Amino acid sequence: MATTSFKQPLPGKALRWTCTPTLMARCDDGKVPSLVETVGQPDALDALRLGLDLYGPGYHVFLAGPPGLGRTELVRGLLDEMHPRCALPKDRVYVNNFRHPERPRLLELPRGTGRLFADAVAKAGERLADEVRRLVEDETYAKQREALNATFREKERTLVDAFERLVADHGFTAGSSQSGPGGEPDLFYVVGDRGVSMGDLDQAIRAGAVPPEKEAEIRATHATLRSELIGTMRRVRVVAGERQRALEDLEQGAARRLVEDVTTDLRARFTDPAIAAHLDEAKAHFVARFGVYARALLEAAEATSGRPDTYRIAAGEALRDFQVNLLLDTTDQQGCAVVVEGKPTWTNLFGQVERESDGNGGARSDFLLIRAGSLLRADSGYLLLYARDVLAEEGLWEELKRVLRDGRHEIRVPEALLASSPTVLHPDPIPVNVKVVLIGDEATWYAMRAGDPEFADVFKVRAVFEGEVERTEEALRRFAGWFRRFEREESRRPLDAEALALVAEEAVREAGRQDRISVRFSRLADLAREAGHLAELSGAATIGANHVRVARAAARRRHGIEERRVREAVDDGLILVQTSGTRVGQVNGLAVYDFGEHRFGKVARITAAVGAGQAGVVNVERMVDLSGASHDKGVLILSGYLRETFGADRPLAFTASIVFEQSYGGVDGDSATCAEVFATLSALARVAVRQDLAVTGSMNQHGDVQAVGGVTDKIEGFFDLCAARGLTGTQGVVIPRANARDLMLRDDVVEACAAGKFAVYAIDRVEQGIELLTGVPAGVGKAPGRFAKDSLYARVAERLDALAASGTARAATTSDGGVPAPAVVRAATRREGGARGAGRGGRARD
Repeated sequence: MATTSFKQPLPGKALRWTCTPTLMARCDDGKVPSLVETVGQPDALDALRLGLDLYGPGYHVFLAGPPGLGRTELVRGLLDEMHPRCALPKDRVYVNNFRHPERPRLLELPRGTGRLFADAVAKAGERLADEVRRLVEDETYAKQREALNATFREKERTLVDAFERLVADHGFTAGSSQSGPGGEPDLFYVVGDRGVSMGDLDQAIRAGAVPPEKEAEIRATHATLRSELIGTMRRVRVVAGERQRALEDLEQGAARRLVEDVTTDLRARFTDPAIAAHLDEAKAHFVARFGVYARALLEAAEATSGRPDTYRIAAGEALRDFQVNLLLDTTDQQGCAVVVEGKPTWTNLFGQVERESDGNGGARSDFLLIRAGSLLRADSGYLLLYARDVLAEEGLWEELKRVLRDGRHEIRVPEALLASSPTVLHPDPIPVNVKVVLIGDEATWYAMRAGDPEFADVFKVRAVFEGEVERTEEALRRFAGWFRRFEREESRRPLDAEALALVAEEAVREAGRQDRISVRFSRLADLAREAGHLAELSGAATIGANHVRVARAAARRRHGIEERRVREAVDDGLILVQTSGTRVGQVNGLAVYDFGEHRFGKVARITAAVGAGQAGVVNVERMVDLSGASHDKGVLILSGYLRETFGADRPLAFTASIVFEQSYGGVDGDSATCAEVFATLSALARVAVRQDLAVTGSMNQHGDVQAVGGVTDKIEGFFDLCAARGLTGTQGVVIPRANARDLMLRDDVVEACAAGKFAVYAIDRVEQGIELLTGVPAGVGKAPGRFAKDSLYARVAERLDALAASGTARAATTSDGGVPAPAVVRAATRREGGARGAGRGGRARD
């Protein structure tokens, strides 16, 4: 762009880039490219390919890029093109650890085997339950049990009868020391028709029932017989134990035959050594506890009599210990798994150990209640996560990092929930080999990189995608291809060349520079959808330029509620803004309010009041905690410029307060620095500033004007205000020359400028701006502190001399003659972020 005199407005062709239908038709070859082809940015794609294809410690990917880029779809598309070779994962099942139930055992089985094994075990359980019922109800088995019981009862009876005869032969009888269940076996001496215990023998002797001379013999015989009683009881218990073992041998022999029949079939189908080892343990456990399971099955049968379906459920519960928990089934998986976890809570990402009612009013957790999360489902493939979501839940990032570092995943209850868990399970850890793609913006990457020293070791690959790219014909070809692909995927009406050219212009406007074009397609796709809806309503076969224009205007009206409120406040005089005349110490600055879907420029009246004193430049916003760090810095830069320009050979003793009038929601950014220095110079020189011009721009301490953001929105905001009041032909906006290439003004603004009704001026220096605003040359001389006679800067110097010499101004210069910092300015809390609200607590970006 050719440099023009700062006094000459920018020509109409410099105010926007126009995409002609002819250009778009040349770039639109009608082909439908892949999503990856529409992005461009080869360096970022190469980094992403490396991260996706290279397996090694820490080679996980952080994909950095702005929202709206289609980052998730981009990864999917690239994987589709790459066809990476993944080692397909094994099936994973958890089974009961019969020795240590709190440590469920993991079985890793060949792909497709897990479901077959789980189903086969379930059917084997049904068969086993039926066989147990038949066994218990079998007459032959019942007779065997009864014969064993009868044999051992006879042995017990023989021992007892022999003892009773011995006791009777010695004049004693067996009984209990006391009535009731708590009595112990004892022997009683028979006197007549009753037995006398050894405790009552003395009483019987005194009563004459027992001769005294027989007492010693009776007590000796009692002691001998009691020893025999103990021996007999011991022999009876031995017989009872033999009977119990004989019955258990009978039961276990039958159980062994039953379970052997079932497990033989399973062994024949599943030859994996891990399954064979598990079946051996299951068989031994079932045989050892056959009685328990048999009783549980009988109770289930009684409780569900006549309801076979219900019985199968109850029988399965009775044999719960032998079921299989199929954690990961890869039967239907083709190629690498690509899992997008949109809500990475602990449970969703890492799985969980569930709890359920145990049927007795309590809760239980066991191996059947272990559930997999998306991390395991992505094993041997790719897991896509959004960084901010991962950081949102406490403990999630640390656990993810641990799993990626160790390659082992343990499904467990989070630390915070351990206290409420009825049983703490420690399942076998699961080996995992998953490639994680963490999606976020660059600010999140920098924050994680700075906040966690291990981050760079785990995520070694960073792929940075820009939201906009250089606007070349190749970029326009990719742009057109993206929309053709969009139309095909969503079955949309096609955009004609003129309509697509308008959308391309909108993309350039979104990029904020004429030589760049946005590839954040989400909002542009919405514009195409809304235009397509209008085309459908009108019965048009294609989307035309007018459909795009109407849809764009409707969207601006729909999202422009806050802008209308600000305009109404200005129209009603609630917010004071001049767009004509002149005013000393007052400049129309420009701010941008950003509400996500809609941005707009707003005039900010900036004033400066100068008087005698020693405070220097006072930032009123900072004094009341409404100024952000960037704005504070801008005011300090302004002070530096005044010091360099006017303080080389004179003391600067003055107080100048600078304020954004009627601003209550906070100010940040440095793009008002030029407006603030112009207001200060005007107030010092007592020269009026044109109110039909608005200003935006930052500066350095040497007076060079620097580029700022949001220039297009700012110009349009002031234009709309002036147009509503009536264009006079003198109104316009002063911007940094470096921003001239950023302009993408609306057609009505460009037309007004071409007709001489509005103007955009570009400046390189502060001195150019003050001359435009006041009509008085700055008058900067060749020597520092020397200015042309009657120039604006000469008047400023004279005023500064007068202030320094006045009796009310006390010298308060610093050792280098600079502008002193305000003595009353306290340290203010710095606020981060930009404009997020207007007039309702938001912070304006100046």
